[in-house]
Amino acid sequence: MMKDKKSGRRLVIACYGLVLIVWMLCNVFCFVQDTLRRANGTLQTQEMTFESVRCTDMEVQNARVAITTGVDPQIILKPLAGTVTEVRLHFTYSRYPGEVNLYYAKNDAPFDNRYKIWGKAQNDGSYLFTLPRTQIDAIRIDPSNLAGITMQLESFTLNAPRSFFAYFKITYEQLFAFLVLPGFAAAFLGYFFSLFSNEKQNKSNKEGKKDA
Repeated sequence: MMKDKKSGRRLVIACYGLVLIVWMLCNVFCFVQDTLRRANGTLQTQEMTFESVRCTDMEVQNARVAITTGVDPQIILKPLAGTVTEVRLHFTYSRYPGEVNLYYAKNDAPFDNRYKIWGKAQNDGSYLFTLPRTQIDAIRIDPSNLAGITMQLESFTLNAPRSFFAYFKITYEQLFAFLVLPGFAAAFLGYFFSLFSNEKQNKSNKEGKKDA
């Protein structure tokens, strides 16, 4: 019994340790990849305005001010100039804007819900969108789903500079997954190993009876 408990603890520690190592290696890889891309010019920080993108269901007043004229305002970036891994968007709204989300498309495909990212609200009032590290040909941002909202653009940044330690910033979703999923994996593996061990023991007992 004591041996089983020790084996269970080792398995749990191993699962959490493996997840931690993989998470750290992935973040280091992202940092190195972005550093190389910035060096060769394929990843650049870009500051956008309403006049440098295509807007629909919006009346653009100037480079920094626009008013939504329908319930489906869109900001479309196509074609993209280089790789985009992150979008930071900061608006001052005249009232509550409703949903703020981003869509991305590959191979000139239309935008759809399979490639939708919800904006993560930051402490400074901005929204952060982290895109997958894959080929992306176009981006669409829905800054609101309500009409008659005046939007003052404070900042609209693609690929903002990040420090090394910023790559290791963990979100609440990641923290929850890190705390829960390795435990489930350890329980599943423990159950599987227990079944395998019992089967092996039963087989050994049967062979012993035959020899007797």
